[in-house]
Order: sequence, then C-alpha cells, then structure tokens
Amino acid sequence: MIEDKRAYFEECTRSLLKQLDNMKMDKMSRLRAKSFTRAIRDAMTLRYVQVKTFKIPPRQCSLCYDAVGFCRVSSLTFLSLMSTHGELTQDWDLYVVSNEQLGDHHFLKHKQDNTIFDLSFDQFTVDDIIVPYDAGVRTFVSMLKFKDPVQDFYKAAGFNKFKPLELPTLSFNDR
Repeated sequence: MIEDKRAYFEECTRSLLKQLDNMKMDKMSRLRAKSFTRAIRDAMTLRYVQVKTFKIPPRQCSLCYDAVGFCRVSSLTFLSLMSTHGELTQDWDLYVVSNEQLGDHHFLKHKQDNTIFDLSFDQFTVDDIIVPYDAGVRTFVSMLKFKDPVQDFYKAAGFNKFKPLELPTLSFNDR
C-alpha cells in the first residue's frame, strides 16, 4: 500500500471512531464499539490476516487498498464482539446493498438512531465511489458452517482468544 493510502486508511479509522461518539449508546457500549472498531481496522492492515482470510499469496496483499473485501467479515465480527452472554446483539442490524458496480456490500445500521456504520466504507471512497446505502436491505446475520472467511478473519485477528464467535451458522441445507 502506498503511503498516502495508509494515511487515508488511518484517517478513515479515526472518522469511524468519531462517528461512534455521536451515536445513541451508553458509555460502556460506546467504549466497547470503539475498541472493537480499532481492533478490526488494525487487523485489516495485517498481511497475515489478509492471507488467512482471503486465501491469497502474501505478494498479492499489497496490490490493493487494505479495506477491500472486508465488508462482510468485519461487519459480522463487529456484531459478534458486541454480542453478550451468547445472545446476538439487538442494537445493530446487518444490511447489504447489491449493484453492478459494487457487487454485494455489507454494512451495519445502529437501531437506536438508524445510523449507518460501515467498517470498510473507505474501500470505495478511496476511489471516489459512492455507496448507495439507501438501496441497502436488512439481511440475515449468519455465517456458513464450513469454510466461511468470517471464521478465518476472527481467528487470524486473534479475537477467538478473547471471545468465541457468537453468530448463527447456516448449513448448506438451510439455504
């Protein structure tokens, strides 16, 4: 990644943290959300995490912007980390917007104030692409039972050392 994109990535991380300050959350939820956001964003930049999550050779890691491809895995990781006592958090919803230019793009919406929270928004803004969030639809929160990149990201980033992945799983028969 070239240096100006690294600085842009960090600027975007700071903007996400600032966005959390303006959301309707109790103090403890805000602190947890900020901590998890920082940890998820930091993990996106690690070559080891990129290799394990996307099953790519290390030499390919530096070819694109760090947030590219992390929309689903970062959103589901955030939901799992914000969940407590084995219960999926009720404060956030998972959305997906699908179109020709973007493909499927996942993001979160905070239920309390309907604020869109997109952990990988900058994969588009770095190239001046506008995500049509208004076209997004709420989607089922789940991960595939076998070979889901969310599990690979969660483990490679080290989150499994602190908390088990608390998301419902789908088997191929459920689809």
